[in-house]
Amino acid sequence: VSKYRRTFRKLLISVFASFFLNANIVCADTRTFNYEVRWQFVTVGTIELNLIRSPEKNSISLSAETKGPFKFLRAKEADVISTIYRTGERTYEFKSVDPKVNEERFIRYRDGETPIVVSFTELDTEKPLATSVERDGSSVDPFYVLARFLDRTESGQECDGKYQVYDGKRRYKVTAVSEFIRNSDSTQVSPSTKICRIVLDASSIESAVKREVGSSFGHLRSMLSIWLFTRKNQLLEIKFETDDRGNAYPSSFSLKTPVGFIVAKLQAQEEA
Repeated sequence: VSKYRRTFRKLLISVFASFFLNANIVCADTRTFNYEVRWQFVTVGTIELNLIRSPEKNSISLSAETKGPFKFLRAKEADVISTIYRTGERTYEFKSVDPKVNEERFIRYRDGETPIVVSFTELDTEKPLATSVERDGSSVDPFYVLARFLDRTESGQECDGKYQVYDGKRRYKVTAVSEFIRNSDSTQVSPSTKICRIVLDASSIESAVKREVGSSFGHLRSMLSIWLFTRKNQLLEIKFETDDRGNAYPSSFSLKTPVGFIVAKLQAQEEA
């Protein structure tokens, strides 16, 4: 009899474990967006963006790969995951495959506390930029800003705001302003489509990066990898739209560079 009881108990545990596992899977909502990145008329990369929501956390994951002429100058694949937990903790994970070294960063954040750099391996930087509560108690990771824009779009708010970003290599400030798009056949403003203009304040940049030296090709690759953090303010425009259920998503990104605009446009999306 005891043998049958033990068998029955194991069966119940297995059934309940399977039930709760499946419940967690059902509760997780994942939306995937694929973008083609173009410079002038040339495809220079691809981006896959995943927006994931569950009862325990919200995450943004992004996978990017260079193609065409950009792959020749800087062959690179990168993966980023930014997560906001219900407990108040936030994490930022960056990984990239580089011909010389695989780069990796993992950072933990909490409001009012110093960001904790758990791991840090970078081609052009020996160690992470030093942090303190006074300077970084309100710092966020780069993709936390995108998460805020999505939340504000879904609640009908503007994306206007100021943020201080700390990503391990650099600390800098960005300012965002909104512009709602009018329908082409009407004077009415469309509440479901807006553009967020994000300006990176060049004067606020603090960096731990050491510039790459060596061959002319090495110098060119170095310039391309750090141009965003020069002495000039940089501009990124993100176009946000909402679907029939009120869920927001970025339909395009437009980044001004020294060699012209680089634009990522949505090609396909799916839900799971």
